[in-house]
Amino acid sequence: MRIVTQTLLLISMALGGVAESGKAAELEWDCGWYRGDLVAGVPTGEGELECDEFVYSGSFVDGLRQGEGTIDLRASGRYVGQVEDGVPKGKGIFYRPSGEWFEGQFSGWQLTGRGTLHSPAGYYLEGEFVDGVLQQEGLLVFENGDRYQGDFRDNQPHGRGRFKFHDGTEYIGEIVAGRFHGQGLIRLSTGVTYEGVFDSGRQTGEGTMTWPDGKLAKGYFVDGKLQGQGEVKFPNGDRYVGAFDDGVPHGQGRYTWLSGDVYAGTFEQHAITGRGELEWVNGNRYKGQVKDGKMHGDGVLILRDGTQYAGQFLLGDITGEGTRTLATGEVYVGQLIEGLPHGDGKQTYPDGSIFIGEFKRGLRDGNGELIQTADGLRYVGEFENDQPHGVGSIYKDDEMVYYGKFARGKRAGKLKFKGRHQQRQGQDTEDEVDDWES
Repeated sequence: MRIVTQTLLLISMALGGVAESGKAAELEWDCGWYRGDLVAGVPTGEGELECDEFVYSGSFVDGLRQGEGTIDLRASGRYVGQVEDGVPKGKGIFYRPSGEWFEGQFSGWQLTGRGTLHSPAGYYLEGEFVDGVLQQEGLLVFENGDRYQGDFRDNQPHGRGRFKFHDGTEYIGEIVAGRFHGQGLIRLSTGVTYEGVFDSGRQTGEGTMTWPDGKLAKGYFVDGKLQGQGEVKFPNGDRYVGAFDDGVPHGQGRYTWLSGDVYAGTFEQHAITGRGELEWVNGNRYKGQVKDGKMHGDGVLILRDGTQYAGQFLLGDITGEGTRTLATGEVYVGQLIEGLPHGDGKQTYPDGSIFIGEFKRGLRDGNGELIQTADGLRYVGEFENDQPHGVGSIYKDDEMVYYGKFARGKRAGKLKFKGRHQQRQGQDTEDEVDDWES
């Protein structure tokens, strides 16, 4: 380079185009025209070199662009900073036409070393760059206050790191190409926390979510909602384990109340609806259809005292057609309301006696037939408040022995029939047939 410089100097002197030294000189130099300081006819000091591809303004040493200077690449950008042998070397700033600019250590035209990349999109990167690319640990800051610190690859968060958002949300964990991906933990500004697997920025995979009120959900998540098998512990102490759909219990599951009561069976969009089993801490048990957490439809209820109901239930009440079996051995088959015989039914007593007829709120009331198998007596007629009351007949071994009125379980009025012999109307009854007691 020195030989070329001297040759150019001799030609210039021969032509008389420049002074050997001085200020504000102009000559054709290198790739274009130079204007500036000269020493012995060589650009040295401050000057400007204008070429077809660039314009350099700054320090020259022995004809070389060396020291502090500005390189204007015209349509390709502008560099301001330290220069060595005509190219960026050391600390400087490079502005691109796109609005992006680099600040830091340069080696050639690429940011290499500690530096900062500023984007017109409103963020900047800071860290150790290699050929203009951040490949190691660094910092990403957005103008709205969001920031990331951690691993980078190709100027993107990649590896492990921490995001802090301006609303208070924070993420710590694995990142792939700028997105939460892999194992991580996110704390939302609302206080909700999710720890587990992320997929392309979504809370999708095995994980655990907690709420400020103490609620906890654990299982497989899709977009932040439980899907498939999972578990939820509620703030009030209740617990659910089973199937989920879109974040709510749906399918087969088990719900345990703080009290110790348990339901195991079908759920429909969070509601205890379908078929299942209910067990209460007081010892009662139910198996059958349910709706909104209540016995509804066909089922069997067994009480702790041994009483059993099998049949229809209505929103928690034993209402409809069914069978009631008491611990004493008494069995009722027929219509029920709120657990009591009501309507037409048949009741069998422990001694073998049978009543077939009408009931009201658990009592025989209306028309019916009572058969006492022990003594062969049979009453057919009206009942009130669980006793023969009104008009009725008594049969002994299928033979009518009395027909008349009854009051509170006893005969009242005149005897109309006695055995096979018809009595005169109005004659007092005889005592050969005892008062009816049941």
